Amino acid sequence: MIEYFNGVSFEAYREVGSDAAILLAYLAYVSRRLPADVTGHFSLDSKYISNGLGMKNTTFKNCRRRLVEKGYLDYIPGNNQNAKPRYKVLK
Repeated sequence: MIEYFNGVSFEAYREVGSDAAILLAYLAYVSRRLPADVTGHFSLDSKYISNGLGMKNTTFKNCRRRLVEKGYLDYIPGNNQNAKPRYKVLK
């Protein structure tokens, strides 16, 4: 039986919903291609992610919040317009 779809477990789809699972799959893919800092976090602009996935900004923020609450994602917000948010996929 298939336990993963697009690199995301079916458990994640059930827990956080399909939009958040798509965001998680996208971040997991990007995390393998972008350089990470010493803690394993990578930087990526939130607007770039939401536009790339075709999500409204509020939908993106809600999905990101659900992923953080369920322990699938670690998120560090940027301090200002020059510091991009940092992400780390945990599961």
